[in-house]
Amino acid sequence: MKFEGEKAIYETIKELKPGSTAETFLAKVVDVKAPASNDSAALRKDQEVVIKVPKLPNGPLDGKYDALGNLHRLTNAELLNFQRLRGLDCVAAVLDQGLWHINIDEQGDQATVVFIVQQFVKGRDLDEHLARGGSEPFSGVGSADEFFDWARLLAEALDSVHRRQVIHGDLWPANIRVTDDGKPVFIDFGQAIFRDLAFDIGQISGRNRAYMAPESTRSVSGDVYSIGGILHLLATGRDPFQPVVDIDEVKDLVTRSVLDNNPSLYRENCGVVDVIARCLRFSRHGRTPHAPALLEDIVTFDRRHIGSGAFNLSAELKGIDSSVALLSKVRSPFFQLAATLQLRRIAGDLEDMAHGSWDLIGDHEAIVNALTQFIAGLHAGDQYHTLSTSTYWLQQNLGVNGRFLSMNRLAAQNGAVIRRVFLVTENEMDTDRHLQGVLKRHLREMDNLEKTGVTTAKSAIEEGGYFTGVWTVSEKDRDDRLRRGEHYGLVVRGTARVIMYPIYRDDRQLVAVQFRSGPATEGRIEQIREALRLARPLSDFRRRLQDAA
Repeated sequence: MKFEGEKAIYETIKELKPGSTAETFLAKVVDVKAPASNDSAALRKDQEVVIKVPKLPNGPLDGKYDALGNLHRLTNAELLNFQRLRGLDCVAAVLDQGLWHINIDEQGDQATVVFIVQQFVKGRDLDEHLARGGSEPFSGVGSADEFFDWARLLAEALDSVHRRQVIHGDLWPANIRVTDDGKPVFIDFGQAIFRDLAFDIGQISGRNRAYMAPESTRSVSGDVYSIGGILHLLATGRDPFQPVVDIDEVKDLVTRSVLDNNPSLYRENCGVVDVIARCLRFSRHGRTPHAPALLEDIVTFDRRHIGSGAFNLSAELKGIDSSVALLSKVRSPFFQLAATLQLRRIAGDLEDMAHGSWDLIGDHEAIVNALTQFIAGLHAGDQYHTLSTSTYWLQQNLGVNGRFLSMNRLAAQNGAVIRRVFLVTENEMDTDRHLQGVLKRHLREMDNLEKTGVTTAKSAIEEGGYFTGVWTVSEKDRDDRLRRGEHYGLVVRGTARVIMYPIYRDDRQLVAVQFRSGPATEGRIEQIREALRLARPLSDFRRRLQDAA
């Protein structure tokens, strides 16, 4: 068949993966209407391309005409959006468009639709690439390094697309091609339009349904959910499970999936679960909000990056200088004012940090990220000591199944010393259900760490390990200590010490964190030693906690 587009004429070579919402063909350019230019998007004779022709839904003729009108409107709008993707090497560019006649009834009546011409990406679909020609089914990548390399490439590609104000809407393994040099490329932009016009979302039962966000709308957050599904595939070799509302259950399901299919990956770096599970949360309000946040999670849990200590502030400043120069050319008073205020805030933070002080005031996401990063770089020889209450571990604060506890686990597995003491009253131990749940979770974490060879005995972790104890005090003593600021986390790396104080509202919501170094850390090691001397191992309370259940 021949298709005549606005820029060239095409002849089909073969049909590709026939679908219910569009026909897809591999084709070649047989004639170019305008001379080739140096433009990378310019078409050339004999160039291979992909042509997509939408199908109209089955059913009454009136429904087909309604779909046809919507199709023209949305396709034209999307084609304008796709022009924004020009120049990106992580996407299959839209190169051309044209009109095509299709039958709409058995009598041969026809209607005109817009077909799309896209770049043909040489390589293999993601499934085929991951199979690697092996005889055994793919059960996940072989190492944490490989997982985070993939995660970074996918998140960077998604970030590039979203920064051009384009949503893909149908990301799943079949719509990711892997080039010969191992680079993922997003294909089939616009397919989501054809799908949404042809089907009610509840009628979609194919494999790609598993990768679609439960809210079933084309959005930044929906694309993040889809990437989370692809990361689940990379970690386990399995498609993601059906959406689950409870965020703790989501993480538990991801954990079990990784342990069942690729246990060595979990043992190497349990942070892969946190990266995946945050993307797959049911509510878009609790989900990883966008690609930059996903990249931040990846960098935080990838031990190669956060643990290297190679923080190049000068390079970051050069990037800011370059961005400021670009913004100056735009001459937008609003953006220049907003940028000025942002830079003033950053400059103020930097000056405070230079004097050993930083006050972080932000939402839940900002606080959890900062606290997770606070201990992310701990390795053998480093120490993290805490005095805390169960308030710190409320669901609206750090939670007992989140990134922060995972990072504690990773630090201990990498040889750091983690010592945690809970200030508890006798009455709380017997009556506070939340406290009991927190202690049970920490006890389970210690049990799991022991299975991996991490020492949890109080007297035996000087060379690395993880200890949690309970210091039983009177209510007055506890309140006095809290008023004196004796609830904190202290990081020790060589001669460097940084202390962290959580700040709560009256309703126990964590709303700010104060980070201090220098004089503020003096005497804290002695306080920790006293607490450790008086604290009993959490394991001593095992039966009491079981009886409380």
